[in-house]
Formats: sequence, structure tokens, C-alpha cells
Amino acid sequence: MFRATRPSRLGSFGMFIRRLNGHIATIALVATMLISLWPPACAAAETASPPASARAPELWIDPGATATGTQFKLSVQAPREAPAQDAVTLDCLIESPENTSQGHLRLEVGNAAGEVIQRSDLPLRLTMGSNPCRFVWDTSALPDGKFTVHLALTRLKVHPLTWSELSVRKVSAEAQQAALQTAAGKIQQMRQHLAGLTAPDTISPHARVRLAIAEDVLAVAKELLARDEWRAADRLTQYALGRSESVRSELSLGAAPTSQEFPWAALDSASLEIRNGGYYAQGRPVFLFGFRSAPELGSDPFHFRRYGANLIPLTLDRKPEDSLKEEIGAALQRADHENVAIFGSIAPDLTVDWITQLHSEDPADREDTERFLRSALTPLSGQPRVAGLSLIERPEFRFEGPAVRNAFAAHVQSMYLDRDLLNRSWKTRFATMDEIDVWWDLDRAAYQYDWQTFHQSLASELIGRMDETAHRLAPGLPLGLAYRGNAFDVGESRRGLDHEALASILGLNGCVTTVSQTHPDYAMASPEPYVFYAWLRSLAPESPVVNLENHLFNQTQDLASNGYDHMYSAMWEAAIAGMSASLLWTSPPGAPALPSRESLLAYPDALEGYAIAGLDLNRFAPIVEAFRRSPADVGILWSKSSKIYADGQPYLESAKRAFEGCSFAGRAMRFVTERQCVEGGLAGIRILVIPEALAVSDDTFVALDGYVQSGGAVIRTAAPIPYTSRGQSRQDVISHTPRTLLIRGTDLPAQYLHAMDAAYTLHFLDEIPRAVNPYGYPLEAVRTRYVEMDGTGYLYVLNLRKEPVLCQLVGDRQSGRDLLRDTAVAFPAVLNPLQPMLVRLDAPGSTAETIPTATVSAAPPTPKLKL
Repeated sequence: MFRATRPSRLGSFGMFIRRLNGHIATIALVATMLISLWPPACAAAETASPPASARAPELWIDPGATATGTQFKLSVQAPREAPAQDAVTLDCLIESPENTSQGHLRLEVGNAAGEVIQRSDLPLRLTMGSNPCRFVWDTSALPDGKFTVHLALTRLKVHPLTWSELSVRKVSAEAQQAALQTAAGKIQQMRQHLAGLTAPDTISPHARVRLAIAEDVLAVAKELLARDEWRAADRLTQYALGRSESVRSELSLGAAPTSQEFPWAALDSASLEIRNGGYYAQGRPVFLFGFRSAPELGSDPFHFRRYGANLIPLTLDRKPEDSLKEEIGAALQRADHENVAIFGSIAPDLTVDWITQLHSEDPADREDTERFLRSALTPLSGQPRVAGLSLIERPEFRFEGPAVRNAFAAHVQSMYLDRDLLNRSWKTRFATMDEIDVWWDLDRAAYQYDWQTFHQSLASELIGRMDETAHRLAPGLPLGLAYRGNAFDVGESRRGLDHEALASILGLNGCVTTVSQTHPDYAMASPEPYVFYAWLRSLAPESPVVNLENHLFNQTQDLASNGYDHMYSAMWEAAIAGMSASLLWTSPPGAPALPSRESLLAYPDALEGYAIAGLDLNRFAPIVEAFRRSPADVGILWSKSSKIYADGQPYLESAKRAFEGCSFAGRAMRFVTERQCVEGGLAGIRILVIPEALAVSDDTFVALDGYVQSGGAVIRTAAPIPYTSRGQSRQDVISHTPRTLLIRGTDLPAQYLHAMDAAYTLHFLDEIPRAVNPYGYPLEAVRTRYVEMDGTGYLYVLNLRKEPVLCQLVGDRQSGRDLLRDTAVAFPAVLNPLQPMLVRLDAPGSTAETIPTATVSAAPPTPKLKL
């Protein structure tokens, strides 16, 4: 039952009566419709909230589909939740481009079967601009279930103008409890079926992981329902129901055709080793993944073994020696039983204490810290299941004081022959060298370069001593630091870290990253943190990149509705970029007070995407490793000098844009540091990309110019690298040759991509399968990588756009099989957003696999499959 009202634009009640009489014939057809002045008074009955056990049924109202591309606009406002026994007010606003007295707005309520069960009509006299109207919907007779409210605006009830929909559900405590019990029954049925399989190895781990997540989700849903949090409980219950059905379907279909060719390999953590910049077990590359939460949230990390996790965090905190050894021993014993790897880290709140005490002049302090380190590290030594140890998380240094000043002054005096040379370099007027001091904000390029490089050397020396101490206590234990993922932030060079120098000291590249929440153009965050992984791997190709706190939950814009695709794509992007191990931070924003398991299970689709990606990355680990180990023939200049000069402006942003744009050209890339340029690191680089670097060392400049003059191809901005490392003006410029491609105007990612496409056209690069549009132009925001392994070509494809895109491939390989979904693929193909493909390409000239066909005819009924 509806009451429909429309706006009054009359200056008096008499004018309103005349308009009402004009529509009297129409109103007679709809006895339930009343027209009144806008806005009508809506008196809602105020009643006390019933107790949880007697909570009244509710309506949940959410926006639905809306017509697009029309001149008329219809928007509908409704409460998100409302008592089902009350009338619900639907406020409508029509934006009309013209005046018309022949408008008509119809509201229809359809059930899940598509039947119209309620209807109301409202004739309208529309004026140009905004036209408000209102429906008052009596929902007391609605049964439990799902409904669609469809509002259609027409002219003369015939000509459609626009439409809009609402999605409505009526729920009750009884219906919620019934759905919960149904889900529990289906999950139990699937669990019993899995337990009774005679050949369990033929079933993919996907089914077991999905079922484990659904079981845990359902337990949380029960707790939420008991707390009367219906919405949250229902969302998790619906997830559990859906996953029980998907597991049933997966078990009905049986093993995938490629399961024998690419078997599900279980990790043998007892044979874990570091090789080729990654982790291997029994001679096979493996990808390590797991979960980590804040200590105060409390959680058993081994619980996540149910989700396929093969990496367990172990935080080493200061405790009595016996207690600490017992805790580590128990963790190692359980890791052996569960066949998982362990990654240790010294508790972050101990960082300052153990660094200062280890190098204190007080023997008691040093002895106390040595005792703690011996208790923490010695039990980990020689344990193959220990993947590594982080000495410091989020390291940042700021050395100050008289001792630092004196050391810096002595360092400067050793570099400069006399005071006049120092004054010319620093643009100062020192009367004596004794005036040298530490000034963080002194605006002198040469001074900042000398001070920051010296300051970084202090941190490198300190960490070197820490590494030496740790190796003495635990020989063979892989050690690293967990850097913040902010190497491309303006001013980061002031934080005391020379990452390249530290990479030569440590055996691991650890990190802690946070994914930005939104991207204006892409469906997920990019290029960070993936540019950071690629950069770390470029500094130390033989060291694994381990993310000790993978804060993917910060990417919250679509975690509830599209969490699976976001997480799955993010993990594949990270692995292709160079990440070898990941510990997902389990506390999403907005839920810090919840237990970690409940926080994680608040986004079950996202959790599932992370876990399934970990399983798939291990299944196809040899192919992923081939992508990561393929020689990079595109290099991006990484300039420490430009990072220090002007705090990295505009170089750092330019370097990220260069990486982003070039990453869509399909090539293997790496960063080439200034030191690597001087030491022969440009060998094998076919395209050198020089972002807007303002300063490099003289030796680097010579190496760059030598590369160009020897025939190397370059993509660069028109900026001529005008300064030396210390900000002194440079007289020379990098040579310009026919193999130089200039970025003109703003160096946006698209400009770098087009320059890479020009490099293909000019034959600076050989053609490989890569994404292009139907006209042969490169596709921005479509990532492709190609590699050949054992004579077979593999293509990684991911559409980062917010909408589907038609993709063609360059070359004569136009078909293959997507190994992730085990389906045939033929190009041109429409790529949906955030659905990565790993395509094993057919031989050149082949076509897509033939699809078998058969005539369908009647057959006697067969028994249904029982699971």
C-alpha cells in the first residue's frame, strides 16, 4: 500500500485545489494515492527498542541500478534501515530539462521471482529544474525476502524518460537464525564429504581453504547475531552460504585438467633455503605467506594454517632467559609439526634499547643486551625452517650531539683541502674549520649532500655492527631490516638510511608497506607499493624481499564488495614485482579493538583472495620465478644525488611515473643506481630511462654519456641533469643521438608508455607479446609480462582499469590457456578489471582450442550427485 505525494508550487491553497481538480480522473484510479503540500509532516511512532530476543523485523534498503545517459535525472532517498511494520518514506527528486504537464512516475515492488506485488502511480506536472515528490510505502504485509523497488518516469505513461531502483530486504530474527543454521548444515556436509574422500590429493586446496574460512566466518556471524548486529551477521552468513555452494560445485567438477601438469606442491619447510633472490624448498621456488597481528590483539598465528598459510611470525620480546628459550622452542616444534616456515622479528619497542645498550660504554648494559640476543637468536641458528629475522622494524635515525658534530667536522676536513675550497663548495664564509656544525635546515645543496651522506654512513656502520653481533650469535641466520615503504617520499633521505649500502651488508630486504586507499584512475593502488618491491630487488637481486606487515587492508574502498579481486590482484602484482614472502596485517582500519581473527573475518572475500593467491603463486611458482629472473633490458636511473638534492623534488615523483608508464609496455625492468652505472651495471640495458634527475655524480654522468655514445637508447626528459651531486652547475650535457627519445611536456606515465612504444617502432626493442588496442596503440593501465620457459611462452595480464577493455596482442601468438582459471583464451579478448591471467600461449600460428560440441537429446533421469 502506498501514499504518493507531489510538490506544491502554488502561492495559495486555492491554486492547489484547482490543480488537484485537474487530476481528479487519474486520482480516482489509484485510491491509495493522496496529494498534499510539500513537504508533508511525517509523524513516526516512537517506541522503545525491543529486547534482542523480541526484535521486530526490519527493512534493509540499499541503492540499486539507475538509468544513465538520459536528460532527466531521478534520485531516490530512503532510510538505510527501517522497522518493517512502519511506513517507509521514499523521497524522490526529478531533474527535468523542460516543463511538462504529462509526466508520470510509477513505483513497482517486485519479489525475487520477478512478480510485481505492489504498485503505485503518481501523475506529475514537471517544471524545468528540481521537482520533489514522495511515496509513502506500507511494508507491513511484506513477507521475509528480497525485493526490488523500481521507479520509472514516463511521459503519457508511454515514453520512458528515466528510471531508478532500490534493493530491499525484509529480515527477522527467525529468518536470520534459519539462514545461520542452513549455512552450518551445508558446511558440515561439505566437511564430512572431504573427510570421506579416498583420494584427497585430487582435490585442490582451494576447496579446503574456502571451507575453513567459511567455518570461521560462521562462528563470528553467530557472535554478531547474539549481539543483535544483524547487518554484519547477515553479510557473513551469506558469505558462508555462498562458499558452501562454491565448494560443492568445485567438488562436483573434480580436478582441473592442468592439475597433473601443475600439481599443488606442499612446502617442505625443512629444506627451505635462499636462492636466486627468493625462497626454495627441495629445489623448487616457493612463495611464503601468512598473517600477522598486533600483539595486544592476541591470536594464535598457527590458526591460519587452515587458510593455507605456510609462514608464521615470531616476535622476540624481552623475557626471562628460560621463558624466551621455551617460547622459541615451542614455536619451532610446532612449526615442525605443521610443516611451516618461521620469520622472526625483534619486538619494535625494544629497538632503541637494544641498539643503545649494545654499543653503550657501560659493560652492564652491553652484557644485558648480549644476554637477551643470545637467548633470542641462538635457538634460531641452524634451523632451516627459519626464513629470516628482522633486526629493526621501520628503522629511522637522527644522530645529534657534540660527538656527532665533531665526527662530521673531522670528516669534512678530510674531504676538503682547505677552508677556501670548503667555502666555495658550501657557499659559506667560514673563518675557520671550527665553525662546521650540524644544521638540518641549512639551504645549501653541497652542505646537505655532505651531511646526509655522512649521517647515512653512521647508520650503516651501526647496523653493520648489529649484523656482526647477530651473526656471531646465530651463524647462517638470514638477517634484514623491515624498511618503511617510503623510499620514494620527499625528504626520505634525511632519515639516515643508505639502502644500497645496507643491501650489501644484509641478506634480506624486509619491508612494511601500506597501500593507499584509492586511485583516481585505476581500480586498485598503483604503482606503490609495487615500485618499492622492484626497487628493493634492484638493489640486491640475490636477497629475498619480505613484507613483514602487508597492510593491504588499508585499501578499503571495495573490500566489502570487491575484496577478493583486490587482494588476489595485489598479491600477484607484488610477486611479479619481486616480493617473495608476505605477512598480512590482520587488523583493517576502523576495527582496532576487535580480536584479530574477527577483524580479519569482517572482510571474508578479501581474506579469501589473499589465501587463494598464496596457493596459486605456489602452484605456479616456477613460472613466477621465471618472470622475476628474466633479464631486465629496461633500466630506470636511480639517483641518490637527485634524491638528496632539494629533498628529491621533482625526481622521486618523476621516477615513480617513469616506472608506472614503462610497466605497461610489457618488459622486464629494474632500477640502475648511480653506483651500478659506474660499476658496469648498464651492460645488457637496451633502454635506459632517465627521469627528471637534477643531480648525479661526475662518475655517473660520464658513465651515462658513455652509454649513450656507445649506441644505448635513452628515454629522458629534456632536463639536462644540470648539477653535480653537491649542486654545482654542470657545463656538459648528456649526448643526444638518433636513439634518444625525449619526453616533452609533463612527464606523465602515459608519456613514458608512448616513448616505450616508439622504442618498439624504431626497433630499439624486439617485439614481444604485449597489450595493444585494436589500432595497435599501447594500452595504459593494462599490465603484461612475457617470458619463455622450457620453450613455452607465458603471458601475465592484468587490467588495472575501472572498466573492461578490449585487448589485442602484438605478434602471431593469439591464443592459449589461462592457467589460473583453466580456460581457453583467444585474443582479441575483453579483460575485466582486476582479474589477472597467466596464459600459456599456443605456438605461433595456432588458434584457440576447439570446443567440443554434441547434440542434446532427452535422456532418462539420473540420480543426483550427493556430496
